[in-house]
Amino acid sequence: MFDSSIWKTIGGSKNFCAYKLTTDTEPPLCKNPYNVTGLCDEFSCPLSNSKYATLREINGGIFLFVKEPERVNSPINMYEKIELSSDYNIALEEIEEHLKYWDTKVVHKCKQRLTKLTQYLRRLEIIKKSERNIYSVRNKKIVRRDKSRAMKALNKIDFETDIKNELIMRAETGIFGENIQENIKNKIKKKVEKVKNKAKKKYVTDFVESESDCEEENLPKNVKPKKKNSIKW
Repeated sequence: MFDSSIWKTIGGSKNFCAYKLTTDTEPPLCKNPYNVTGLCDEFSCPLSNSKYATLREINGGIFLFVKEPERVNSPINMYEKIELSSDYNIALEEIEEHLKYWDTKVVHKCKQRLTKLTQYLRRLEIIKKSERNIYSVRNKKIVRRDKSRAMKALNKIDFETDIKNELIMRAETGIFGENIQENIKNKIKKKVEKVKNKAKKKYVTDFVESESDCEEENLPKNVKPKKKNSIKW
């Protein structure tokens, strides 16, 4: 009763399930990693069956997962994880031993999945030995975002002024030695004065603008503010 009620709510082509993958073929496919056949039907559904068995490949090893009705209420301990032998014939015997009193159809599907997984692992070994190019998925949105961030960072940096300031600072501290020419010293002094004057001029203009803004705010609405001659540098 419990299994059939779950299948009625999530099973079939009309009902919704997060693992269902609708295609042109019937029945639709299932994306659940515990599905033994990969099909969305009542027999293969791992959610609607309280007694279930399947095989999975984890880090190059094949494991048998067995679900019993007694462990359905605890999702962490729902599946019993059993590692199978790397030898194909021994793994078949282990499946028959662990699923001794199970339905023959379930045992047959687990054996079919074992053959598919062993073939998959062998193909992986061949690909690794052949030294082929490994292709990975590239997210275009992330690449575009990183490029735009890098371009913005480069535009903000002014390399010439940073290098000039660094050289001036080193010359003032005497890193280049005492034998530096007088012409270079004079040039450095002039540049230092220019930098200081620019900072002062910016501060004065900002201060004048802020005073004018405050006076305009204090005036009544009918009175128009007088035009002041702003200092131009």
